[in-house]
Amino acid sequence: MSTNNYAEYIETTARLAILKAKAAYTCKVHPEVLILSGDTNTEKRAYLIAQNTLKYNDKVFLLEKVTQAVKNELDLAGFACLQCELNKIVV
Repeated sequence: MSTNNYAEYIETTARLAILKAKAAYTCKVHPEVLILSGDTNTEKRAYLIAQNTLKYNDKVFLLEKVTQAVKNELDLAGFACLQCELNKIVV
């Protein structure tokens, strides 16, 4: 697996773990935007899901990078879609 594929795998694993744990959800109009659910328990669950996914797929060596990717995704997510707010879209 090339370095670029690993980067994509890390990002995908992090995002899917966040969505599966319901720590965030996507905007109905802008699916690339994550909106936080506001529940810290689901955020903790997202970390566990991401870590367990790596263990299951025998990619434990990526554990630190995926944990950081989950943190980055959660840090970037807001409590509302900024694009919708800027365009005054009501969903």
